[in-house]
Amino acid sequence: MKKRFFSALLCLCLLIGLVPGMGTTAFAASDHNIGDTVEFAGHEWYVIGTETDGVTAPAGCYTLFAKNNDFGDTTFGNSIDYKDSTLQNKMEEIANGFSDEDKKNIVARDTLDGISGESPTDQLLWPLSEGEVGIIDSSMLKFGSNYFTRTGESYANLSGDILYVIKYVDANRTIPTIKTYYINLANYCSIRPALYVKAEGIPENSTGIQVAFGGKWWYVVGQGVSGSVPGPENTVTLFENPSAPQQSSTAREYMGSPLQEAMAGFGSNLTLAGKESSLIVPRTLTTADEITGSTAADQPFWPLSKSEAESINNTDILKADIDPLDYYWLRTPE
Repeated sequence: MKKRFFSALLCLCLLIGLVPGMGTTAFAASDHNIGDTVEFAGHEWYVIGTETDGVTAPAGCYTLFAKNNDFGDTTFGNSIDYKDSTLQNKMEEIANGFSDEDKKNIVARDTLDGISGESPTDQLLWPLSEGEVGIIDSSMLKFGSNYFTRTGESYANLSGDILYVIKYVDANRTIPTIKTYYINLANYCSIRPALYVKAEGIPENSTGIQVAFGGKWWYVVGQGVSGSVPGPENTVTLFENPSAPQQSSTAREYMGSPLQEAMAGFGSNLTLAGKESSLIVPRTLTTADEITGSTAADQPFWPLSKSEAESINNTDILKADIDPLDYYWLRTPE
C-alpha cells in the first residue's frame, strides 16, 4: 500500500455549506477569468469569454465551453446548413435535459453567425464557429476526440465542381487545428457545447482551499460529483493536511489492516461537535475502489487510492507538512 511518490492520508465527505470554517460563502458566485474551470449543470466547463474578452458574453454572463467529452457524438446532418441539422437538434436535446434551475441561469443566444443558411433563434447550447475557435487558447481546444464547429461552407475546386464541407476541430494534434469534412461522408464527431451562463449561476470552485473541521485543517479535493475525488451529491470531499507520521502497514488486504484500523479510530483524534459528527457521510470500499480483500463497509475515514491521488494534480495538496522524504499511505496495494 506504500507509494514512494504522492499518496493519500484520509478523506471524508461533508454537507456543502455546513462545513465549519467554510460557510456557504465559499460557494457563492465570484469573478472568473478566461481559462478557469467551473462547474455548471453537473459538468465541468472552461471559461472562454467575459463581457469584454474572448468569445464575448452578454452583460452579467460568462461564455462557457465543455471541458470533457460528456455529450456523445453525432453526424452534422444532410446539408451544410446548421439550422435543423442533426447537430443543432442534438444541442437542443442536451439542453432540454438540464434542470429548470440550470436553464434559468442560461442566457439564450438570439442568433448564430459563422454558419451556412438561416440562423436558429433562442439557442441555449451551440457549437463554436470556426472564427470563435480561432480566438481560444489551444490548451482549451484539446479534447478527448474531434468535435464539430457550426461552420459549413461550399466552394469550387479546380475542376469547377462545387464541394460542400463542414469544419471540425482536430483535437488530437499537439496544437488542435480546424479541418474539413466533405458533407456527403456523414462523418461522426463529438458534441462540444458552448453557452452563456449568468455569473450568479456559477459556483466558486472551492477545490484546493483549506477548511477547518474537527480541530484540523483539510483540503477540499471534491465538490459533489465533480473534482479530483468526487463524492455524493451535496457533499464536499476533504483531504487532511497531515502534520505527523502515519501508521505503517505491510498488509495487502485493506480491511483489518493496521492502516484501516487506524482510519477507523481516527475520529478520536478530532474534536468533533455533535453536529460535525452528523455531517460525515461514510463510504463503503470494495475491490472496485482499488482495495484488496473483503469489503470495508461504512468507513467514515479512508485513505486515497492510487488513481485518486494521481487525479489531484496539485503538489501543494499532496505533500505532507512533515519531512518531505517521509511517506503516507494509499489503500491501493502493488
